[in-house]
Amino acid sequence: MYTGDIMKKTEFITFRTNAQTKAILERVAEEKKWSISQLSAEIIQQWIEDNGLQTESTED
Repeated sequence: MYTGDIMKKTEFITFRTNAQTKAILERVAEEKKWSISQLSAEIIQQWIEDNGLQTESTED
């Protein structure tokens, strides 16, 4: 599981989903005491790692 490299978050991503997916995200986020945004970022980062993709920092 992604352990969370500390990087300044500067970009926004939004998406639409269905009620069932939203409810699941809300439930899991509440269990972890995270926001849906934090949970979504964790899920996306884990998917990137699982698929062997690299993220590059644009910060100097």
